[in-house]
Amino acid sequence: MMNKYLLDDKFIEILEEKIDSLDFNNESVAFVINTKSLIEIGKYIDNLKPKPKYRNYKNQILEFLEKLEDNHDLTKEDVVILVQTYLSDLFLFLKSEHSFMDRHGWFWSSVFNLVLDIILIFIGITKYYYYIPIFTIIAVVKNILMRRKAKKEGKYIDF
Repeated sequence: MMNKYLLDDKFIEILEEKIDSLDFNNESVAFVINTKSLIEIGKYIDNLKPKPKYRNYKNQILEFLEKLEDNHDLTKEDVVILVQTYLSDLFLFLKSEHSFMDRHGWFWSSVFNLVLDIILIFIGITKYYYYIPIFTIIAVVKNILMRRKAKKEGKYIDF
């Protein structure tokens, strides 16, 4: 646990120092961790008020980076487990409370709409619009636009 003053006033500096000190020669770490996304998340959390309410999330990010620093021979599975252990609460909070989007969010929407289109094809309704999977197309376009917007606003989690 870090000093409250350091965590509130110097969090971004500490975060960037820790990220710079990471060894990205380890392919597993470089494959899973997107440092730009982690810094964007850190900046977003750092700007939230009241600061004491969000110290726990800042600590989780720093603990995660410390684990990466301490263990140089991590596999991809180990890194994924570390992400789930230290950052999953943060990701859930950001997605539910602050409309962040992750890179896998589009998948379930597309699957649902594809199933809906297949059902409509079997029912025969799609013959009126030439068997075009219209709901799937709408879902894909909507998700592309939402992803662009999230990236532009710095609300995209790329883990």
